[in-house]
Amino acid sequence: MMSMPGATRCRVRCACVWLSLVICASPAFAQFTPVLVDRSLSVGAGATLAVGAGDVVALLESEFVPDRLMEERGALQRTGNIAYRTAKLLLFDRPQEQWLMVANHEVMGHGGRVREFYDGYLRFHLDAPWPYGDGGGLTSFAPDRDVTVHELQAISVAGMEANAVGAGLISRRAFADRRLAPREALRFLGFHLDALDYIQGTGDEPEPAGHDVSDFLVLYNLTGEFAGADALRARTLRRDSWITLANPMIASAAVTIARYLATGDRDGTVWALPLAGFDVMPALHYRLTPFGTEWAVVTDVARRSRTAQIAVRSGRAPLTSPWGIGATVDGWRISGWRLEVGGELWRQPPLALGEVPDFGIDVIGAPLEWGGVVRGRVESPAIRLWSTLAPATFIIDAGVKSSGYIAGEPLDGGLVLRAGLGLPLGRR
Repeated sequence: MMSMPGATRCRVRCACVWLSLVICASPAFAQFTPVLVDRSLSVGAGATLAVGAGDVVALLESEFVPDRLMEERGALQRTGNIAYRTAKLLLFDRPQEQWLMVANHEVMGHGGRVREFYDGYLRFHLDAPWPYGDGGGLTSFAPDRDVTVHELQAISVAGMEANAVGAGLISRRAFADRRLAPREALRFLGFHLDALDYIQGTGDEPEPAGHDVSDFLVLYNLTGEFAGADALRARTLRRDSWITLANPMIASAAVTIARYLATGDRDGTVWALPLAGFDVMPALHYRLTPFGTEWAVVTDVARRSRTAQIAVRSGRAPLTSPWGIGATVDGWRISGWRLEVGGELWRQPPLALGEVPDFGIDVIGAPLEWGGVVRGRVESPAIRLWSTLAPATFIIDAGVKSSGYIAGEPLDGGLVLRAGLGLPLGRR
């Protein structure tokens, strides 16, 4: 919750061929938890901190909290251990993950976009998680200059955006490792389903101010009227957002949790489709963006522990239909350094950012503009944090982009620079 006081087939085919060639030529490299920071602690950087914090808590818990109270030598002992793990999940693990999800939503999501656009007043309130409290959160801010429609829309949807980015980090790492721990599975489900839950709980009539989805709809329709665009209804969002469930990682996470409760096994299996020597995991995504709504097909591809990802997206904006295509390839190694490269090309509506007249309404319904981003990440072994774990890695993440929306990235164009560590948390 947030409040404010006062494409073409040719392109897809070429991208797939390029990915196939690169994956086959790339060596394997272990996947760690990236924990990154940047100048404004943006949505993308903040999500890495949230996922990393969850991994730290899970690692510490595994050292001190057992998964079994007794040896499982019979039905009675097994039943007792199942009851213990279920209570532990509901009263201990789930509250932690729910609080972390809300914190990421508010502090790294709404807060990340506010820090990106404005200076000035910014405060957060986080309730105790269920069943110990209401489990909600609130972000309050006061901008130090006039706002624009796209900035407000970006802030409204940023909480769900941050959790979607966090879920993507967990999913991509789990796919690369071919394993998923129960706490990772729990965190993934909470992060990934945040937007779906929020959208499905939005009524046809406007909700009270501060309701992220309702605020998004009100502002979209208000500004769309000036361009003569069709209205966007809550029932449309509720219907379209169900495609979020078309994600194999959801099934992998659910089975991992069920298996843990039944047996205490901490290693879950990530399901993927075998295709011509590759492991493929396509997933559908539904997003609310600063310019409207967006559908995306995000496909992870692996061959002998070498991974890549390709994404194709299409959206709805007033009088226009944005689209984009991108790819990321991971696993290059040069002189001990791991290298990841990626890029994206899109056509999106122009975004009103910064000091612009009339709330930026003049650009609503304007023709689509070309944009893109090129980014890279270098990673090298750095220091050993725990004697039982592999060394942490030092990471530099850099990119150059034009003005436009990519989940987790600044909206304005320019250099995007982040740095931090890759932590081998939970990988013994």
